[in-house]
Amino acid sequence: LDLVDFVCPMAYSTSPTRAAELARLEIAESPRPESVVHGIGVYNQTVASASTGALEALELGAGGLCVFSLNTLTDSQAGLLRALWGSGSPAPHPVETSLLHQVWVELPLP
Repeated sequence: LDLVDFVCPMAYSTSPTRAAELARLEIAESPRPESVVHGIGVYNQTVASASTGALEALELGAGGLCVFSLNTLTDSQAGLLRALWGSGSPAPHPVETSLLHQVWVELPLP
């Protein structure tokens, strides 16, 4: 019985070990890993640091990433985040809008 379309656990740990552990846990607990949108915090760390848990979640089958808070990103950090998502094209919108839009567009909802 599908009660929700997706879940978005907020794993804002600044510890790379704990971030990877949280990603593994949230995917292991989900009957549909593709319905998990892994939340990373970039307000308290760099995108490079936050990517540890994000990459782990994506490798385990998570359906996408959610970033908090987009308004804390510099242009170079936003570029790192786009590279993590695999976007090779320039953003047609301001950084905040384009990154948020990409999460929704690429999330495979049932």
